[in-house]
Amino acid sequence: MLTKPKQVTAQITLTVLFILLSVPGFAIKKSAKKYAVNPYGIVTLYDDKFIYSKATVDTIESAEPGSDVEIRKIIKTKGRPVKMNGKVIHDELPVFKQKHNLEEHLLNKLRGELNSLPNGKYTLELYNMIINEDGKVCAFSYEGISASEAEDERGKSVFVIDKIQAQHLFQKICTELTNLPPFEAPQLKGKKIISVSNPIYPNQFWIRDHKILIKQKDQWRDLPVF
Repeated sequence: MLTKPKQVTAQITLTVLFILLSVPGFAIKKSAKKYAVNPYGIVTLYDDKFIYSKATVDTIESAEPGSDVEIRKIIKTKGRPVKMNGKVIHDELPVFKQKHNLEEHLLNKLRGELNSLPNGKYTLELYNMIINEDGKVCAFSYEGISASEAEDERGKSVFVIDKIQAQHLFQKICTELTNLPPFEAPQLKGKKIISVSNPIYPNQFWIRDHKILIKQKDQWRDLPVF
């Protein structure tokens, strides 16, 4: 029995692939980018190059509650980003010029993931957003999401969120930050600058029966839907 040479088969395969690629709407789907927190506690969303300050070690003394005994504690801090692509990162506030503030915007985008969390008060440890001159979020500090089972703000009971669920939420946060409408970058001497600030504050919300509540004017209210 005759068989086709392997070389001919390979040529046919390449020809078919070339034809498919030329068909409108056909494309090889790229796998989604996986983001990660680097040793400095920073998540970089693109290929920007950062220079970090040196880590510091501080000693503080404090008294335990109900005691006059001073306890010495050593506090270690990681270096922080001071330059991006050779340019200084300024401690200035970019403006998010949208109908809803950044907290409302981001939590709405994360609604599907957040609604699946159990009832409790949550803190999203997302801060120090680095915004470039075009108003794009390029990096941020991230320490995860913590939760309390308490139904009042005095509660101290903390539970651990499922690791897979937490990782899925983290990847979703990164994706949504790359798709944010641009900020209005601050200016220095008439030129737009790279800035770092905390436009999301206080980073806390409640989940109650698959509803998201945020604090507005000292009251917990349902997150606006848009």
